[in-house]
Amino acid sequence: MESILQGAVRTILAKHEIEDIMMERSTFGKMFTDEVADQLVAWGVTNVKNIELMDIRDGRDSKTVSNIMAKKESVIDRESRVVVAENTKLAETAEIEARQVVDVREQEAEELVGLRTAQKEQAVGIADEHALQEIKTQGKETAERDMAVEMVKNVRAAEIGRSVEVVKADEDKQTVVIRAEGQRQQEVIDAEATKQKTIIVAEGDLQDSLKNAEDILAIGTSTAEAKRLEEMATVSPQIALADEIGSNDGYQDYLIKIRGVEKDENVGVQQAKALQDAGIKVIVNSGDVNSGMDNLLDLLTTKGGTNVAGMVEAIRQTDEGSALLERIGLGRGQSPTTGS
Repeated sequence: MESILQGAVRTILAKHEIEDIMMERSTFGKMFTDEVADQLVAWGVTNVKNIELMDIRDGRDSKTVSNIMAKKESVIDRESRVVVAENTKLAETAEIEARQVVDVREQEAEELVGLRTAQKEQAVGIADEHALQEIKTQGKETAERDMAVEMVKNVRAAEIGRSVEVVKADEDKQTVVIRAEGQRQQEVIDAEATKQKTIIVAEGDLQDSLKNAEDILAIGTSTAEAKRLEEMATVSPQIALADEIGSNDGYQDYLIKIRGVEKDENVGVQQAKALQDAGIKVIVNSGDVNSGMDNLLDLLTTKGGTNVAGMVEAIRQTDEGSALLERIGLGRGQSPTTGS
């Protein structure tokens, strides 16, 4: 059990500084007790109070605890000397401050005596000045009162004159207002009469205009109805004919053929007129006149121009044809489009 206690003490104390151990003995006593509690129970022993750390001493050939104690004693001595020095300084400071207070009080007394003397002299001078100012003020007030009395007289006289002028001006104003009101009422009466006359004339013109408009509307309606009936009389047979034609296929074919004959007739007539004006004779060897005219008109197209150029080139390949072309100005090196 002694070994258990020594081991627990060594384990705990080895983890802390010796100064802390000496200052916190009660804390370490509880730590010792907690450390060995379980081991004591294993030996069948139960502690009845905490293990206490009673004292710490140096071991053999060790001066650690002595050195710490010496250091603590030096600290205590130093603190004692510091406290004594501080108390001495405070006492001397208090004596100096006491002497300063006495000196200041003496100077303040002298200053207060001088200040009171100066204030007394100042008060006497101010009183003399106040007396002079009072005299001047009284004179000023007397003059102001005299001037105020004079001003009141002048103002009162001016007010009386202004009142007279106001009364006179008000009389003139009332006269002008009465005249203006009478003139305005007369103008209102004249304007009302003119207004009534204008309304009566306008109503008469309106009635005339409405009557004329009704007459014009009646005439226009009658004319439009007559024109509609006239147009219906013209259109009705055409509508009936169109209905008849729309339902008769044979009659429709007949009309189409008739229009075709009329077209061919007009085209032939126009072609004949064109040939007559151009001075061209057409000899038709086969077919009908229209086929011949169609072939002639092909000359005026690109196809007809190409055929003519081919024909001229074929004629140029023979001696007789070449001689013929030379005589009409279409020799070699010339084309029908460039010859004369």
